[in-house]
Amino acid sequence: MTCDGPYVTAAVTVKTNGLPGGTVTFTWFTLDANGVPTTIATSNPYPIAAGQTSQADSAGQSFQNEGGANWGVTVSSSPPSKNGDQSMNINPYSSRCIPS
Repeated sequence: MTCDGPYVTAAVTVKTNGLPGGTVTFTWFTLDANGVPTTIATSNPYPIAAGQTSQADSAGQSFQNEGGANWGVTVSSSPPSKNGDQSMNINPYSSRCIPS
């Protein structure tokens, strides 16, 4: 997960058994000071190509005009991953998010 000002990018590598029909979805959220999430956007599902056993996907989201103590993304898959959904968040006031 990286950010440049209000724009955040998340990249994942999906490992599959190669069967067709899978998808990956990115759900973007803010966290308030108490850690309560608010969803701000959900991507269209990214299809996982049949026959692939590893696939890289990335998505980005602008958090312009969004509040929150942290910005984050949850990556989910269908069918569900054996590890479940995975989430990451970033502090928008850290040096990683302030454009140079």
